[in-house]
Amino acid sequence: MKSLKIWSLVALLAMALVGCGKDSDDNGDKKPIVQTSIVGKWHLASWCGETPEFDVYVEFTADGKFDIYQQTWSFTYEHFSGTYSVNNGILSGVYSNGANWTASYRHEVANSKLTLKNKVDLNEISIYDACVIPADIIEEALSATRSEDVVPFL
Repeated sequence: MKSLKIWSLVALLAMALVGCGKDSDDNGDKKPIVQTSIVGKWHLASWCGETPEFDVYVEFTADGKFDIYQQTWSFTYEHFSGTYSVNNGILSGVYSNGANWTASYRHEVANSKLTLKNKVDLNEISIYDACVIPADIIEEALSATRSEDVVPFL
C-alpha cells in the first residue's frame, strides 16, 4: 500500500512537470525584449495612468547610485541622490541622508520604457521613457537651495 502511494505521488509530479511548458506565441507577434537592468536615464511619462502635472527625471548608474531631478512642489527642479538595489526583482533605495524611499517597486524594462509598480499600493504605477536629462535641468537642480519640506518622488 505504501509503495502505491509513493508511485501515485511520482506519477502526479511527472504529470505536473510535463504540463508546465513554455507558452507558445500563437498570434505570431513578437514579444518585447525585456531587459533586467534599469541602468540609464529616465523621464516620468505616466503616473497612476495619467500624465503627471509634475516633472521627474531619474538616473540609475551601474555602480548602484541614483540621482533624481524633480519639479513637484516648486517652480525649480530639486536634486536628490543616494543608492539603490535590486533584490529578487524588487527595486529599493536609500537617499544620501539615510532615509529609505517611501516604497519599494517591482520593475520591468522593455522597449525603452521603465515601469515601476509600487509593491504596497498596487494602483501606483509609474512609467518612464528612456531619455537624455537636459543639462539645464541638472544645473538648475544642483544649484538650487532645497527646501527641507520637499518630499522626494520615490
